[in-house]
Amino acid sequence: MSPFSRLVALVLTAGIMLSGCGFHLRGSGPLLAGDWALEGLPVGDAFAGEFDRALLGAGGHKPVSVTKADGVIHVYRLLRLRRPITLGRFGRANEFDLAFRLVYDIRDAKGETISPRQEIELHRDYFNDQSQPIAQDEEELQIRAEMLREIAQTLIRRVTYILDGKPAAKS
Repeated sequence: MSPFSRLVALVLTAGIMLSGCGFHLRGSGPLLAGDWALEGLPVGDAFAGEFDRALLGAGGHKPVSVTKADGVIHVYRLLRLRRPITLGRFGRANEFDLAFRLVYDIRDAKGETISPRQEIELHRDYFNDQSQPIAQDEEELQIRAEMLREIAQTLIRRVTYILDGKPAAKS
């Protein structure tokens, strides 16, 4: 048997042994089982789409209606903020603070509050290069989409943490 064949056999044997012993990567199992609904946002809101993707990735499902959900995340407010930080030499803003603030609570299927109102706030600084006006809008949209994705994943992690019996985290 050649040294390469021995190496391949060794790697395959190790893979089979690890898969049979119950070893799994941390976080590879479902995080949030059941049907979870998001309410309080307008139809077609970009955050709702990101939440649905994060929920599916965590092992949960979107219910047909809020009444058939195992739990509901009620959104009181989702603010999208854009504040100028610095001005360029011509007096136009060229650096911005982009922020999202999500205020929500978590309820069970009966509508009783599992976790009181909480807030997630996320900030990013964005430099607006005045020399490339066409690209700057697209870059800002991409940053905002990444921020929405991060807020949705943070929300899923918080709900999972609370359902596992841990106290609600303050932000």
